[in-house]
Amino acid sequence: ALAMQGQFGKIGKALRRIHATYAHPLDVSQLASDAGMSVPTFHSHFKAITQTSPMQYVKSARLHQARLLMLRQGITA
Repeated sequence: ALAMQGQFGKIGKALRRIHATYAHPLDVSQLASDAGMSVPTFHSHFKAITQTSPMQYVKSARLHQARLLMLRQGITA
């Protein structure tokens, strides 16, 4: 419970939002605001936890979902 209120919890909430809404427009300022952090602070904590920037993570999540969709539906590029 304590971890969910700290920086890990706030970034975890942002990660859940990214995965739940990857198909919709996302911006770092909104994710930072939702986490109750400034954009630089959010970026720093996000990168410390995920080893990547927030937008690079979003791009990676979208590419992963596209690969899954292609595999499930037998579609080729």
